[in-house]
This record gives sequence, structure tokens and C-alpha cells, in this order.
Amino acid sequence: MEANKKDLSKNLKQAPIWQLIDQGAGRFVRIAASVVLARMLFPDDFGIYALSLSILELSRLSLNLGIGSAIVQTKDEVEPFSNSAFWVNLVASLCMFINAVLFSFISASVFDQAILVYTAPVLGITLVSGGFVHINQSLLMRDLEFKVLAKASVAKLAVESLASITLALTGFGVWSFILGYVFGDLVQSVIIWFSTTWRPSLKPDFKYPKKFWKFGANIFLFCFSTYMLEYLPNFIVGRVADAYILGLFAFAWRQSRWIADIPKLIGKNMLFPAFSRLQEEAGRFQMAYERWLRFMLIWGSAIFITQFAFAPLYVPLVFGEKWIPTIAALQILVILAFIDNTFYVPHSEAVTARGKVEKNVYWRIFEAIAVAVTLVIAAPRGPAAIALGMLVVRVGVLIPYLLKTKSVIKVDYGVVIKNIFPTLILCVLGWISVPLIYNYGLIQNTGLLVGLLVSISIIWGMAGLYYVPETKTLVAEISRIFMGIFKSKKQKVALTSE
Repeated sequence: MEANKKDLSKNLKQAPIWQLIDQGAGRFVRIAASVVLARMLFPDDFGIYALSLSILELSRLSLNLGIGSAIVQTKDEVEPFSNSAFWVNLVASLCMFINAVLFSFISASVFDQAILVYTAPVLGITLVSGGFVHINQSLLMRDLEFKVLAKASVAKLAVESLASITLALTGFGVWSFILGYVFGDLVQSVIIWFSTTWRPSLKPDFKYPKKFWKFGANIFLFCFSTYMLEYLPNFIVGRVADAYILGLFAFAWRQSRWIADIPKLIGKNMLFPAFSRLQEEAGRFQMAYERWLRFMLIWGSAIFITQFAFAPLYVPLVFGEKWIPTIAALQILVILAFIDNTFYVPHSEAVTARGKVEKNVYWRIFEAIAVAVTLVIAAPRGPAAIALGMLVVRVGVLIPYLLKTKSVIKVDYGVVIKNIFPTLILCVLGWISVPLIYNYGLIQNTGLLVGLLVSISIIWGMAGLYYVPETKTLVAEISRIFMGIFKSKKQKVALTSE
């Protein structure tokens, strides 16, 4: 038991590092691929792919029983019901695939896009392959084994990007996205399967504990509300406007997420299992919550501010002039992503980890309805209007959500605000000053622009080390990990030479 606690403590300490390596390396590969794909493909291809992904996620949602989340969240031993969880989840995955086929025919008629009959079911293959390794993946998350998950995720993105580029070069159009996604997901499933020792019994077992069905129902409702927020815009824009407008919006959303998804996925993959294991330790729970806020306000905001300021420069230069109409929407979505990742993600994961996921569901459904109404009005007015409508709704809902659910996570907001106040002030100053300096310097003097931005970067870095002291610990832990890898390889070479 003590050894297990020691391993969990070590994994908890290293979790942010492996998640950073995972998302950082993976996103670098994907950003490089997106540049190539944006130059070779057209807005309509992005629109069809966005609709196909929406159908895939709707199919995944249709029978999401929350089995993986139950394994991660529960305080009980999971071995007694792991086998039944596998078989229940596998049957659900097969039904999800059938739904993908059915939904594709309906969507092809509704959106007048016959190709959806083929693209969505092909993506649906990943529902079945993912069903085979879902329990293995959940057990890895429960034990905070993010090193294995990082390797699998980076391999997936690398294969997906390479396959998509190769197919695009040979003229596959939208199928470059579809087949690349499938190849990458299959590689990830294979790596997870062979990186874990747990295996299901060949004898089907469906005796899944009753107490997890209620939790699973809440997870289903939460995923439903999440789906409405993330994918409903694709259906509404595709229906109210057309594939071209949807393609422009999908491109802006995609580019805003290449960077935004790094902290978002780190938060979702790390905070939920970490908060779940710290439920009985109020001090460490609050410390983890505050740490996320300070990291995002200093280090996370710097990335978002940079992307916002430089979007008018890099979009036409990197992706081509055909994407200039997306710049305003991209900038608005970057602001939305920053607010979402900094304030909503840690709070939402904390509420779920406390076993009160239904609290998240109510607010997300309310927000989804507000977004739907807003998009019906905004969609015909172009991608910038769509993005602005989503931002206004998110900010309007976020504040009452945080206040109404603060008692659930049992965190002292007064202490939190006091501890993050310096980083909050720096963050606000950064969002105001950097775009103004960039716009002024670009017009007046490029040398002045570079000098001011370098000065701000140095001051920002020093302030970050002072106000987020955990950064030093994180850097030290990274050094320790890489030194361990180096020594391990050195020992292997020495043994081989002997």
C-alpha cells in the first residue's frame, strides 16, 4: 500500500510534465500538418470534415455510459468489476458504430451532402477500436500513468498528420482528414493495448455494479451538454449558412484550438484523476486548484496573448490569403479559449471529481441552449459574428456558474483570490499592453516592436518565476526525468558493449 502511494505521489508530481510533453509535441506535429493541409485543401473540405466529426461524436455520445470515468473517480478497488466494465463498454461501442451509420444517412439528407454517408461511418471505425482499449486507458489514468498515455497520444498525432499530408498530396481531398484520423487512432489503440498488462476474460460478463450506473448517467448528461457546446455550432452553421461559411469558422476554431487544446487536455486528463485522488485532502486539493490558475494566468496567458496579437500577420503568411476572412473570428476564439481553459476547466473537473457532475450538466445545457439561439441569429453574418456570439454567452454564464458551484468543490475563494491576485493583475496588463504595442510597433517601427516585446518577455519570465514558484520544481523534475532517460540509455549501451 505504501509503495502504491509512493508511485501515485511520483506520478502526480510528474503528471504535468508528461502531459506537457504529450500535448506540446503532439500539437507541434499537428500545427505543421495544418499549415500544409490549409494550403492544399479548401474551406468546403474543412466544413465536411467538421460535420463528419460532429456525427462521430454524436454517435459516441449516444451510448456513453461513463464507464471510464467511473473507474478513474471511484475510491473502491476496480479489479472486481473491470471485466464486466470491458464487455459492457464493448457492446456499447458496437452500438455506437451502428448509430454512426444511421446518423450519417440522416445528416446527408439534412445538410444535402451525400459524401457524409461515407465519411462518418469510416470515422466510426475508431469507436470500435477504442472500445477494446477503453478500460486499459482508464486504468492508466487512474494510476496517473501519463508517460504511457503521452507516448500513445504523440504517436497517434504523428501518424494522423503524416497520413493526412500524404493523402492530400495525392489528391484525396476531405478524405485526407478522415483516413488520417482513423490511422492515427488505430495506432494509439495498439500502443495502449500492448503497454498495459490488464486483459479481459474471454467469457463475457455483464455484472456491472449498480452504483456506477447513476454516475454513468450523470457523465452521459455531462457529455451531452459538452457535445452541444462543442459540436452543435457545426450543425447550426452548416444548416443556417453553408459549407463554405462553416469551413471558415471550422478553420478559425481549429487554429484557435491547436494551442488552446494543450492546456485544456492537460487539465482534463490530469486534474480530474488528481482531484479524485485528493478528495479527502482539502489542503492539497485547494493547492492543486490554485496552482492551475497561477500557471494559466502567467504561462498560459502568454501563449494566448501572442497568438491573438500576431494572428493578422501569420494567418495570410503561413496559411494563405484565402483564410484572411477568418482572422477576426480566430482572435475572438483565442480569447474564448483562454477564459475557458483558465477558469472553467479546473472548476468543472473539481466539481466532477467531487461526484457532483450533475451540477455541471445543468449549467452546460443552459449555456448550450443560449449558444444555439445566438448562432441561429449570428451564422448568416459570418465567422466573426459566430465567434463573438459564443464568447458573449460563455462569459455571461461562467460567472454565475462559478459562484453557484463554489460550495461543491469546498475551496476557499477568498484565499484563492488573495493568492492569485498578483498573477491576475499581470495577466490583465499583458492582454492590454501586448496587442497595443504590437499594433503601434508594426505601423511605426519594427525595431521598436521587437525591443518592447523582448523586454516584456524578460520581465514576464522573471515575474512568472517569482509568483509561480512551482515552475522551478517543474523544471527540476523535467531535468531529473531526462537525466534518468540519458543514464538509462548510457547503461544499456555499456551493457551492450560488454
